[in-house]
Amino acid sequence: MKIAILGLPLSGKTTLFRALAAGHFSESGDAHLAVVPVPDPRLKIMSDRERSKKIVPSPVAFVDVAAMKTGEDAGARVDKLHALVTDADALMLVVQAFGDMDYDGNAVEPARALGTLVQELVLTDLAIVENRLARLEREHKAKKKGETDSEWDMLQRVHAHLEQSGWARMLEYNDEDTRTLRGFGLLTMRPALVVFNLAEEDVAGEKATPWLAAAADIGLPAETACATLELEMAQLDDEERTVFLGEYGLENAARERLIRAAYKLLDIVTFFTISEIDTHAWTIARGTKAKQAAGAIHSDIEKGFVRAEVMAYADYIAAESREAATRAGKQRLEGADYVIQEGDIINVRFTR
Repeated sequence: MKIAILGLPLSGKTTLFRALAAGHFSESGDAHLAVVPVPDPRLKIMSDRERSKKIVPSPVAFVDVAAMKTGEDAGARVDKLHALVTDADALMLVVQAFGDMDYDGNAVEPARALGTLVQELVLTDLAIVENRLARLEREHKAKKKGETDSEWDMLQRVHAHLEQSGWARMLEYNDEDTRTLRGFGLLTMRPALVVFNLAEEDVAGEKATPWLAAAADIGLPAETACATLELEMAQLDDEERTVFLGEYGLENAARERLIRAAYKLLDIVTFFTISEIDTHAWTIARGTKAKQAAGAIHSDIEKGFVRAEVMAYADYIAAESREAATRAGKQRLEGADYVIQEGDIINVRFTR
């Protein structure tokens, strides 16, 4: 799963990216890439109980994209962004909420900055939709009266919504529309998380209430973080980090909270496989059935799927051991059509 980090100049998005990456990233032209393990305390608990040799957490990739500038040529921006963001599953929109002036020399107003950033994303998508409509116009005019033109009608609806600065994802679509739109790679068709980048003196986010409300007004979830402090903490060991948090009156670092929030954007669930070899977290789309989930482990396991032994994480923890939970009837056999639930611990029976 990949999250693209976008923001206006001076938003601090690259600082936040480096904090999320915790030193592990690669650079390539206009983008930086980091693959980060998703924090999940359940893994350590299960690993200790199973005496696993290693823990394998789920990964999430972050890509830090060059800053978006207002007034930039729409065609050039479309080409640049879509080359970098085309395979991103979701967006993280970083908004400046620190300092006195933004990159335009205006007083910092986070709610206004969010509106500007969203407008830039909308303009990028408008350029794509308008280009497609221009190509379809001759075909549309050739249609006989009363003849349906589903793509034209759908794109006209999307265009009108975007012109009102609406996020395209907020509209309702049928399956055909969704398949068609997927090919355009519209930025505003992706789930997005807003992150207000705070000043150090407001690290608790006491001023953030109206900014969070502004994000909610356009239907986007939002979080707060101080990227400069997060970057400092990412370079400390656990003991030093605890002292650092205490100095700022914080209970936890925002880094893990942001990674989990970005992860939740994708509407996915985590299931586990556990053994003495490893305790492994796997991610799948919500609603995935057992046979397809087995394919996340290995394609051969999906092909040879017979049954899945399934135990809920809560039942596993409530028992003294996996064997005790099994004796208590907490492990059950499920077929190919069973829908995997968050936290399921599974062992797949398959033929080779």
